[in-house]
Amino acid sequence: MPTVTSSSITHLSILGLDDDSFELARVCESTPNLQHVSISFLGDGVSIFLTSPVLSITSFELSLATGDYNLRNILESVPNLCRLKVEGIEYISGHEWENIISNHLLKLKIFHFDMIRRFEKNETTEEQVDKLLDTFRTPFWLHQYGWFVRCEWRLSSSLFYLYTLPYAFSSHGIKCPLFLKSTCPQENKQQSYDAVRTLIYSPTTTTTATTTTTSTTTTQDPSTCRNGTHILDNGNCVTIDQAIITAVNTLRNNITNSTVVAETLSQYISLLPNSSSTLNQSYKLTVDEIDTCLNKIKDVNLTLNTNDSILVAQPVNQGGNVMTLGASFTRATGGQVINTANTGNIINSFSSAAAIISNQSLAGVKSLNMLIIDKLTAYKDLDKSSDRFLASSVIVVALHRNDSASTSTNISLYFQVLQEYHPNRVAQYYCSFYDTTSSKWNESGCTIPKNNTAFNRYECSCNHLSTFALVWSPYVTPCNTSTHVSMSNGSCLSKLTTQIETVNTLRGNTTNSTVIADALSSYISAITDSNTTLNSSYTLSVNEIDTFLSNINNTNITKNTNDSILVVQQPNQGDNVIVLGASFTRGTGGEVVNNTNKERVTNSYLSTAAIINEESLDGVTSLNILIIDKPTTYENIDNSTNKTVASSVIVVSVQRNSSAEPRMNISLYFQLLKRNQTIDRPEYFCSFYDTMNSSWNESGCTKPRYNPTFDRYECSCNHLTSFALVWLPKVPLTRYLNAQDIASLIFQSISILCFIAIIIHGLTIRVCNPMASLQARDLLPLISCAVTMILFIFYIALAMTVYTKTTYDDEKQCFLSSSILMFFVYFFLIFMFCVKTSIGYFNYVRFVRLFPEPSHRNLFIMLVISFFISITWVSFAAGFNSNLSFQITQLYPYKLCWFTGDVIYYFLTIPVGVFLLINIFIFIRVAQRILNHIQNAKSPHQSYERMKLCILVLLSSCATQGIGWLFGPFLTFVNENTANVLGWFFNIFNGLEGLWAIILYMIIRSQRLDERKRLMALKELTESTRISFIRREKSRKKDSNRESFVFDDLYGLETIDMTNASC
Repeated sequence: MPTVTSSSITHLSILGLDDDSFELARVCESTPNLQHVSISFLGDGVSIFLTSPVLSITSFELSLATGDYNLRNILESVPNLCRLKVEGIEYISGHEWENIISNHLLKLKIFHFDMIRRFEKNETTEEQVDKLLDTFRTPFWLHQYGWFVRCEWRLSSSLFYLYTLPYAFSSHGIKCPLFLKSTCPQENKQQSYDAVRTLIYSPTTTTTATTTTTSTTTTQDPSTCRNGTHILDNGNCVTIDQAIITAVNTLRNNITNSTVVAETLSQYISLLPNSSSTLNQSYKLTVDEIDTCLNKIKDVNLTLNTNDSILVAQPVNQGGNVMTLGASFTRATGGQVINTANTGNIINSFSSAAAIISNQSLAGVKSLNMLIIDKLTAYKDLDKSSDRFLASSVIVVALHRNDSASTSTNISLYFQVLQEYHPNRVAQYYCSFYDTTSSKWNESGCTIPKNNTAFNRYECSCNHLSTFALVWSPYVTPCNTSTHVSMSNGSCLSKLTTQIETVNTLRGNTTNSTVIADALSSYISAITDSNTTLNSSYTLSVNEIDTFLSNINNTNITKNTNDSILVVQQPNQGDNVIVLGASFTRGTGGEVVNNTNKERVTNSYLSTAAIINEESLDGVTSLNILIIDKPTTYENIDNSTNKTVASSVIVVSVQRNSSAEPRMNISLYFQLLKRNQTIDRPEYFCSFYDTMNSSWNESGCTKPRYNPTFDRYECSCNHLTSFALVWLPKVPLTRYLNAQDIASLIFQSISILCFIAIIIHGLTIRVCNPMASLQARDLLPLISCAVTMILFIFYIALAMTVYTKTTYDDEKQCFLSSSILMFFVYFFLIFMFCVKTSIGYFNYVRFVRLFPEPSHRNLFIMLVISFFISITWVSFAAGFNSNLSFQITQLYPYKLCWFTGDVIYYFLTIPVGVFLLINIFIFIRVAQRILNHIQNAKSPHQSYERMKLCILVLLSSCATQGIGWLFGPFLTFVNENTANVLGWFFNIFNGLEGLWAIILYMIIRSQRLDERKRLMALKELTESTRISFIRREKSRKKDSNRESFVFDDLYGLETIDMTNASC
């Protein structure tokens, strides 16, 4: 250890250290300006420590044999470190590194490591690799610093190697087969190893050593791999499943080497038919992946020919006027490239499968890729939703063009029916491509295959490129579906015969799931629209149908007819596909619903569907669903509630691998049967058939909600059984008027009668005593009462219209006549408050300003303005109501059509409150004027008093109406007792309007009578004065002094108060 301090040393390198006495802390103390440190250890017993922070070190390199040599202690003591490079250390997760760097190495910019980790035996290699790399996929690594990590492993080793990219160390070892996976989305493998100077490569077991490289390989005895479970893969004896996993990982690792892709894909096709049943399904390539791999092969000229497939990837133009056109494959012989020179020979041979693209279709094509697969393990049971079955080899085709322009395609296909896929019944063949969107074999764009008996094959052509095969479905003898049923074996039986045979089959205690499914599906078709009367002993009960459906297990079956669909499938179909239920469309047929097509199915015009929540299928091994389009068996089976089936019937059951049952949630979709679409006012229920009580029951099911977009009802249930949409005739609500409703009508009617009595009295006086009748201008204050009476008339008409209309509990929308009357009521309500306010204000002005009197023209202008305010406000409300999305009005059965509780504040409370505030202001001003008059007036004036009373009555009328109508909004949220009290206040305040009208009329008549008395007194005074004048005139000459008195009398006559103060 150093004993001298050196301030000039800035770089320190120590190589091959194998001494446990090394003290790094002492070295740092002796070199205070040390910036760059590089240490290489050989031993495994060395420990190094830093006892205090070293601020000078900015670069640190450490190469270890094993262990971590207290690495964390060192890193926590160099806070100014900018560059770190460690090699050979034991695995430290990305999360741990993130914690160290974030807390202690904030200045770190460059970081390289090479770490080692051993396999865990209880997890697969792929799972462990993903777990390791996931800790380096956080934003810290990918975005903040941009550091990427690769994992490297070999099947023959129990170690993982993890290192940063690009690889920063001078030596690197490779032993095939080698597998790589990284966190870098677009890595360049060629540039990843630019720093390597010594490469240790081991392709075989021979040992060779040179000064620059060391290579170690091992030769495996081929005889040890000659069995059905192992193969020799790159010199290593591995199981077939391991080789498949290796091939799949290679193909999924985004490799760009076309030769490697082609060789690995060809090897995978050969290995897959021999894989074990325990192979994880995730290590089977999907159809999409095989298509993608074939399409990735570019810029090569190769042909890979095995006993299981042929893979061709060649330029179209081979020179010498030879063009590559396709490929063929002959079982037990192998494949052959087809070109313009050998086309005729191959067409006229017994090929198992062949594909030839026309010369014109290859214009502008750079290269042609084709894969013919003889053994179809990867393509078996792909189509689970239709009766299509593979019959031939599979042909996959892809083209690479020189430009984006594409010409029409014409590819000729030739298929022999393979012996192992030969139909076991009369079959109909189709030339099909696999539609990855719908996961079905599809014939679109392909011709009907023709049978070439000379070469024992079927020939067809297609106008596009894809994955092709010859498929078959059971040939169905054309039947008259009204009287016969097409059986699964292709025969055609009468409905009567079918019903008898299927019932006997089902009751024969068979355990064959396929037989049960065929018989149950055919039985449904036999009883649908059957005109034949049969002994009830050949009719299955609801219980029997449930039981037979539940007995189908351990199979994947889909029976699709025009009358029903029967689905029995395992929920987990692999490739992340989960079967959730089934749907049926009248006139088209049914479809299996899974998590990939659920959205498309539910957003279509289906007749019936049942979809189970994915969480509810936990532990389910078999999902059995039967949808019966026309449920003959289920008609008239409920004699206790008289509920009638209105839709198709859905029967559902599941089988579980454990007794634990998660919460069930099944969504149901029902369109009405045609015969139920004309029922007048039905009430629908989402029901299940309760076999214990022999009745339809809604327990555990929600109320059906109508979906107008798809013309169907939707609901959900929390259990499984037989479901249907059922109906009962709706019972109208009972007509009922409570005491408040009756009182409201009576009080308003009394007010109307009071006003009518006023009119009758006024007319009678006018006829009998014209001199005592009222003038038109005297009646102006009664206009406010007249408007209120019109309001009451329309209110009563609205109430009676709604009361006489039969209403059901689900009716919330106002009918036309009620809406019209409601807006008339609303108009006169606003107009009433406007008029009362206008007249109140006008009389207030008259009360305040006696000379000169306000012009009646001003009152007329205010009334016109009131009309336009009212019509505008009502038009605003009617406009909102015309838009159904706002829902501002609703029907209150047998009571009113009025505003909803959500908007009544805007359309009633606010305008009424505004008018009340105005009237309160006027009332206060009048009160001030009255108090001022009481304080200053020397004697009471009768006309003035009556005018005051007139104004007070007008304001009181406005106040009682305003307060009464303000109670309405409070009725929507207060409790029942409070609402009852407020309702009575509303009735009483409305009833006071008649009283105010009579009082106002009496005040007006009193004013008129007072005026008449004053006029009579004036007349009598004038007459007596005239007589006195005549007498004095006669005696004027006698007494000249009396003349002045005459003039005084005349002056007194002229100054008599002639004021006509009216209300």
